[in-house]
Amino acid sequence: MGSALALNLAEHGFQMAVTNRETSWIGSFVKEAGALGASLAATETLADFVAALKTPRTILFMIPSGAPMDAMIEAVLPLLEDGGTDYSSRARLPYSCSGLQRV
Repeated sequence: MGSALALNLAEHGFQMAVTNRETSWIGSFVKEAGALGASLAATETLADFVAALKTPRTILFMIPSGAPMDAMIEAVLPLLEDGGTDYSSRARLPYSCSGLQRV
């Protein structure tokens, strides 16, 4: 989930939703974050994760490139309506969704 990065961003005033493939520890991560936990919305499903993000959305996946990233993109794209999302990924991806941007 990129827990250190999430805490760093929270420490600098960013509000964010966090999730992980292994969801059993997300609640304890947010609790252990103390006051920073108020900046972290713990989510256990991709649908909840997307719903917790304000539009326009910026999504940062902290997962390996290649097949894992491709699988995550395939899983999350149906949850995003066209527009309102900044989309960062590998530029070689063949997605052509209206309103999505990738870097």
